[in-house]
Amino acid sequence: TSWVRCSDFTNALSPVTLAFLEDTGWYWPNYTMAEPSAFGRGAGCGFLEGDCIVNGGQVPGYSEGFFCNDPLEVTRDGRLSASSVSCEPSRTHKAICDLTDLSVVDSGLQSSTIPPPFRYFDDDSFGALAMPLADYCPVPNWNMGDCTDPNGQIFQDEDLGLTEYRGADSRCYDVQQRI
Repeated sequence: TSWVRCSDFTNALSPVTLAFLEDTGWYWPNYTMAEPSAFGRGAGCGFLEGDCIVNGGQVPGYSEGFFCNDPLEVTRDGRLSASSVSCEPSRTHKAICDLTDLSVVDSGLQSSTIPPPFRYFDDDSFGALAMPLADYCPVPNWNMGDCTDPNGQIFQDEDLGLTEYRGADSRCYDVQQRI
């Protein structure tokens, strides 16, 4: 049910996307140019058949890394909280979960507009800010930096001894720094 969402994570067209375009009758794609989509890759049947969020707000094992349940947090000075930053499924970009308290964000989408089958959270005011096309499932969204761009902004925290390196072969990994 979340097929539409897969095209957002990569610039490549997957074989499924090309087949869909061919089925419209308007396109005759060259399938040798297709690349597999990272979204849902290797997740199994549960990813396709199950809900993205279960038990009032938990990401099931088959959805980990593709869907998220960390609400978007903004600091008092208007910056996005570092705890909100993760990776999108292709691991080439940093992202932020688009799960939002719709009662406090002026997005044009209100919790009352989310159809009941797609209300995944115990608190009905929470939902995906940007993705009604993905059955209102919250996803790592919003590009927070291209890990493969050597000229991109570098995160560095000398107090923690953390430095970020970027280049063509760099990838994003969700890591919790514990001291």
